[in-house]
Amino acid sequence: MRRASSTGCSLKLDLRRPISIFDAIAAASRKQVSDLTPPKRQAPRCRKCPGKPLRSECDHGRKKAGPGPRSNDAGSGLQAGILGPLMPPAVNSAPNPPSHAFATTAGTVGAFQVPAFPFNPMLHPPFTPGAFPNATFPLPPSTLPIDPSLLAQSHGQLAPVVIPPQLATTPPLATDEGLKDSNAAPDSSEDSDTAGESSEDSEKSEAEEFKKPSPSTKKKRVYASDKNPHHGYIEGVGRGNRLIKMARQRKLKTVYTEQHASSVNWRRLTRDLMTRAEDVANRTASWLYIAIHNPAASQPFTHFASRRLRLEAPEDLQKIHQQVSSLMTVLKRADRSHSFQSEKEKEQVLQKMQEATEKAEKAMEQVAKAESEAQRLRDELEARNKVLSELFKSAQAAQS
Repeated sequence: MRRASSTGCSLKLDLRRPISIFDAIAAASRKQVSDLTPPKRQAPRCRKCPGKPLRSECDHGRKKAGPGPRSNDAGSGLQAGILGPLMPPAVNSAPNPPSHAFATTAGTVGAFQVPAFPFNPMLHPPFTPGAFPNATFPLPPSTLPIDPSLLAQSHGQLAPVVIPPQLATTPPLATDEGLKDSNAAPDSSEDSDTAGESSEDSEKSEAEEFKKPSPSTKKKRVYASDKNPHHGYIEGVGRGNRLIKMARQRKLKTVYTEQHASSVNWRRLTRDLMTRAEDVANRTASWLYIAIHNPAASQPFTHFASRRLRLEAPEDLQKIHQQVSSLMTVLKRADRSHSFQSEKEKEQVLQKMQEATEKAEKAMEQVAKAESEAQRLRDELEARNKVLSELFKSAQAAQS
């Protein structure tokens, strides 16, 4: 036995066996772990096998515990048979590592096992692609073929994969998912229904997502103007003595076909119209007069006059109101008798008769005034004549 100083700690190396870098790393890591952690009882190792592996991993230790499952041995042997042609021979490789580092449970070489000591990055050199250019490391066992691109990166050659016939005919092993599927067989109809519903829901969601407009195809808001009348022009609007074209701010809604709906909504919309008219007149200090009437209304027409119009022209507003009232009366009668022209003529005749009567009354008043004035003049003339006669008599008496 000889003590050697490496990385600041004493190492015990056995001179009876060849010394390799893996032995030095293993000894250094065991010493480092023993210094950092409290001492624990080590697992028993086999003294008969080379390298003194753990007895739980050795054939001598398994004999006392009883024969293990044969599936692992068969599987490891099968894997070793498959991986045999896949492992290319190493050229100018480093010395082989100890056998206990690559011993399998069945004793076959090729399955990499984790060493008994924990990994310490301070003591182990980094295993980078350029650290050991001439060293080759075995791959873990696998039943899948290796990607050619990976073999090209590792400078290996792709060998044909040989699959034994018993591997192809081997039935698949039972798994938890398979057991769950077999247990759920009686409810396959419910699963199919739920699957159908989920597929329909997914189709609906995909259709809805397809129908949703994307930000690029979203419709832009259109602002109505006289140059771009999106909803058409207002009919009947004018300025002064001529009609003008004014674009609608919103489209016209449907017409009420029932009389009850027309009457109910007329009252509601009239209230909204008067509210808007008052707001516009007050905010802009405008002159405004609105009159509205419905053929089925049992009350007189509804009208609104702005505050400024009521204050500045009350007499003219009264005349306008009388004219509109006469017009609404004629329209109401014409709607009932379905003869607007005749009703209009009757209204004109009645108006003329009323005007003639007013003129006659005024003429009578003027005649009465003229008669009273003539009587006053006659009374004054008689009083003057009487005074003159008395003066003439007194003058004659004085001469005589």
